[in-house]
Amino acid sequence: MTSGLQWQEDCTENAIEKQHDWVKAILDRTFDPAALGKTGNYSTGNSHVLSAVLTKATGMSTASLAAQKLFGPLGITAEHWGSDPTGISSGGYNVYMSPREMARVGQLMLQHGQWNGTQLVPAADIADATQRVWSDPETPEFGYGQLMWLRTIDGHDMFFAWGFNGQFIYVIPSMDIVVVTTENTAGDENEINSKTFLQAVIAACKKDCNVSGADLLRNGR
Repeated sequence: MTSGLQWQEDCTENAIEKQHDWVKAILDRTFDPAALGKTGNYSTGNSHVLSAVLTKATGMSTASLAAQKLFGPLGITAEHWGSDPTGISSGGYNVYMSPREMARVGQLMLQHGQWNGTQLVPAADIADATQRVWSDPETPEFGYGQLMWLRTIDGHDMFFAWGFNGQFIYVIPSMDIVVVTTENTAGDENEINSKTFLQAVIAACKKDCNVSGADLLRNGR
């Protein structure tokens, strides 16, 4: 998210989606070389270019690659994964999963990339992804790593995936828990106040939390 390409989240993508070649349209955005690698700017466009890079490097769509290397072993079947007009899998949004499937992704992160005794993602990559790269001066409580957000609530450091309109996967290593929330994205409902919700979860777990997230998933709860 430090590409230096001009982008206004929740606005620029509307213009990009009207183009046939989304990747070209993204890369044609105004470029500020002084911002490259230094100034953070959250951009769905950057993530979509990453999907194009994965497709070029592997010869597989990002959706197919994920299904083979990640979702398959995790027991996840994405209900939907969108793509642009040229066939590049959506890199920054438009993937539909159930809350339980989202929790499996969080549990994989919590377990340093390991699942059922198999290292699906290198532990070093998980560690890198959850280290702060930049912070938004306007919202300093949020940090950003590599495609993962970071924040601290009530003294507990956590990292999380932040989807559209209240889709969250929170991982709290110090408490060995994963918290998932989903919301109706079809209407105009306000996004959940995740901080208030997480504070309630943390308080409840401090009071009585004797079952780990892995146990809950294993037992089908």
